[in-house]
Amino acid sequence: MVPTGELRRYLPRWENERHLPRCQAFCPTGIPVQKRWSLIRSGKMDEAIDLALTYTPFPATVCGYLCPNLCMANCTRQRSQLPPLDVAGLGKASLTARIPTPAPSSGKTVAIIGGGPAGLSAAWQLWMMGHAPVIYDVQERLGGKITATIPRSRIPDEIVDHELQRVQEQISNVLLKKPLSKK
Repeated sequence: MVPTGELRRYLPRWENERHLPRCQAFCPTGIPVQKRWSLIRSGKMDEAIDLALTYTPFPATVCGYLCPNLCMANCTRQRSQLPPLDVAGLGKASLTARIPTPAPSSGKTVAIIGGGPAGLSAAWQLWMMGHAPVIYDVQERLGGKITATIPRSRIPDEIVDHELQRVQEQISNVLLKKPLSKK
């Protein structure tokens, strides 16, 4: 039930989950920002940090370093003259996140063309659903634009390496230097 009246204007609530909160609606990965902060307020910091891995394999790289923080820009706390909550710090803390438990194996194998952020995110979501993704990439290393284009001054190498290693530990079928052809 969504509260109404004078308080509703200043402290919006999203209990019925019929509509997305603005912060989550603007998040490119769809991480439920309000749910994370609710977990933190309840003293469940580890669960809040772990939650991001169910949505993206790159919570520290993306949320902590690359994202323009659209969730913070669209935070409804600003309407009541409060600063938005800092999501970048929470993203950086997710290096210690526990790996989520995937669904039981479906027995299905799915080919993923490209080992960049989009391909790895798709492979991660398929793995979470119980499928067995196989990643094909022509490069020598996974990561795509994260490792090849973004300047190293924006993201520490150890952050990217840690998250790529975490993906490869869960998704073992990675075929690098494999160009696709008609054969």
